[in-house]
Amino acid sequence: MMWLLRQGRQVFQVVRAGDAADDVVWFRSVDDARGLVSRLANDESNLSVIRAAMRSESLGLDAHRLSDEQVTEQFSRQLVHGRLRLAAGATQSQQQASVVTTEKTAQEETPPPSQKPTRQKTWIKFKVIDDANGRPLSGVRLRVTHPDGEENYYTTVGSGLIEIRDIDPGDGGEFEVTCDLKDARLVDTLHFVDMGDKSFVEDGTPAPGGSSLKQIAEIEAHKVQTDESIDSLARGAGMKWQDLAKFNWGTDVPEKINTHLRDDVGCTKKTADGKNYMFDDTDEPGIVFIPLKWSQAGLPTEEIHVIRVRGPRLLKVDKAWLGVQVFFHKTPIEGLAVEFFRAESDDSAGEKVGGTHQTDPDGLARFDGKVEVGNYICRIENQPNAHITTVSDEKEATVLVLPIGRPFFEYDAVKDGTKQQEVGPPKAPEA
Repeated sequence: MMWLLRQGRQVFQVVRAGDAADDVVWFRSVDDARGLVSRLANDESNLSVIRAAMRSESLGLDAHRLSDEQVTEQFSRQLVHGRLRLAAGATQSQQQASVVTTEKTAQEETPPPSQKPTRQKTWIKFKVIDDANGRPLSGVRLRVTHPDGEENYYTTVGSGLIEIRDIDPGDGGEFEVTCDLKDARLVDTLHFVDMGDKSFVEDGTPAPGGSSLKQIAEIEAHKVQTDESIDSLARGAGMKWQDLAKFNWGTDVPEKINTHLRDDVGCTKKTADGKNYMFDDTDEPGIVFIPLKWSQAGLPTEEIHVIRVRGPRLLKVDKAWLGVQVFFHKTPIEGLAVEFFRAESDDSAGEKVGGTHQTDPDGLARFDGKVEVGNYICRIENQPNAHITTVSDEKEATVLVLPIGRPFFEYDAVKDGTKQQEVGPPKAPEA
């Protein structure tokens, strides 16, 4: 299928990822792509061509249901990410001449029926492997488009292979492979890394994640920003907000989504009515995963095409709780200002995490939500920095004793009352 976009005498051809093309137009950002695409989309015929290309290359959604602005935005993003490309420099007459020449050559080279040679069948193989360890993955469902346009579904076996035989070489010999993303879930989706050879072991393992069949996508770990929402992120990807929520957290129930926004995304701010969490630049880890369609075209026969992927567990950020409980001797201290910072490699305080907290009557100060597992700096007013680590239970906290940095011994009254209790390291005996 050839998609042509015209602007004056300039003709652009929409090219799929993997297809050979000259004079490809490269864009540094979505804004750059949006500028050209917006001008092209002012022509209704160009807009219809873009929609046609989007229907073929979209996330399995109906592109005709998107508004003109949504089509422009999604098409611009696909150009930047390289899933579709624009090839410049071709003219309409050149395209037509190429088609006519191809048809004449095919007619001239076709032998008469009595001289038709016997053609040997050919084959193609796909192998899906874990990019982290080279192990082949079973249970990955691929949609393969044959050279004649026929589409079939195949699932990798224990060796990670899909093998298609008895292919007529007269069909053209180039295949396309992709995956459907309808009802996709992060736990069952593998992130595409690259095509090509990489050392792998022969014993296969089930694809990492849940228990159902897996699919492959290009998963964007998107860092949320102020004024963004689940709905705006979904619309930018050509999805419904319910589908994006289900992909990330397996639910589209608002109450459950809010729990995940707090615990998984790290949201701390709420809407004016106090009912829902909302995104903010300071959210930690602040990640929402956006699935984008993956496909590879122009794959020749008589080759094993290795598809390298990464499991969803390697995309997720391990998270835990962060909190301290402050004592002076055995007494919890209330009303102290407490701040948390990321610990740098030299043990200095790095980026601040959240705002300033106050210790409660139990001496507790906690970050509201989860943070990335690791080492942090706790700064208490009028005290030197204290090095702390995350904890796995929300009810746990790192115990700190004032003054920070000095040895501490529990206070016990001297039984006879004649000696003063000493606090600190024991003194050396007198000579």
